[in-house]
Amino acid sequence: DGVTVSGGSGSHGDSGHTPGVQAHSSKSEWLTGTGTETTVTLTDTATDTKVADQNTTNVSAADGVSHEDYSFDTIPDGSYTITIEKPHFAPVEKEVEISGGSVTVDTVDLYMWGDVDLNGKVNAMDVTKLRARAASGTAFSDIREVLCDVDDNGKINAMDVTRLRSYASGAIAQLPADKAE
Repeated sequence: DGVTVSGGSGSHGDSGHTPGVQAHSSKSEWLTGTGTETTVTLTDTATDTKVADQNTTNVSAADGVSHEDYSFDTIPDGSYTITIEKPHFAPVEKEVEISGGSVTVDTVDLYMWGDVDLNGKVNAMDVTKLRARAASGTAFSDIREVLCDVDDNGKINAMDVTRLRSYASGAIAQLPADKAE
């Protein structure tokens, strides 16, 4: 008893795309291969109980974008949160309401920690944008706000700027928010 919740692969910005998970990175080794699996978790929001989880199927990776599929079968009606996590990328949560039929979730884009300009690279431009965000105190209204908190402490400040500058210059190999092994 229940319905299917799924997402398929597709091209970002393509009007005829099939929804799925897209990870954006100039580091191709982060998109495919061992240790790059994306985990999709479905949680019942009423009880905060994990209903299902799975690693996605990597369909393809080209031009700095990987495309992945997922599907959960026999999910009962209700309110759910889908959490999508991939090593080196900021996690994304999406709310889903199921009522009497299959649900296809819109494309979910994953971006690397610190990729403030959303171009799949972390470089000096991201440091500049993060510095402006930290100085202004004005929050972004989208995923960029999460990407700015590179030390994952819930605050965006000069420490994030310092760490991102060190990462972008190659002085450090990983940002504190990146929980990848």
